[in-house]
Amino acid sequence: MRLKVVATLAMLSFTLLALVTIVNVPMEVTAQHEDDELYFEKTPRTTLNVRCPTGVGSATVAMVDKDSNNRFDVVLHLSALEGFVVRTANEVHRIGVNSEGHVVLDPADSLVLHMNELQAMEKAGKFRVTVNPAKFAEPVSGFQLEWVDYYR
Repeated sequence: MRLKVVATLAMLSFTLLALVTIVNVPMEVTAQHEDDELYFEKTPRTTLNVRCPTGVGSATVAMVDKDSNNRFDVVLHLSALEGFVVRTANEVHRIGVNSEGHVVLDPADSLVLHMNELQAMEKAGKFRVTVNPAKFAEPVSGFQLEWVDYYR
């Protein structure tokens, strides 16, 4: 009985620690549509998960910690990724996956955006895009994320 209580307390402590870790991110995100689900994870770097029932959406990202321009991942839970856009006041960066499953990315956008070609070809309904705000042409306090699913 004592072992079970200790194990339960340890699991509860781990769960609480995980919740604190998830909340502690250097940015705030606001979805365009109220039925879009956006949530953060810390695995090993900050990851923003996006679930969008309509397949078309956007979110505004505000940098809470102005000194933090670390890379972060956006995991889009979509059936296919026609396009993903990061838009600042002066820049637009695009990435997508074509019908053959290959990443489509202009070389000029590759400093800000990255997607693993093999992961894109798996078509598992999850597309992981790495965003690197440190590579924007100028420092920003926020930016826009936009996504479109092929099969919206």
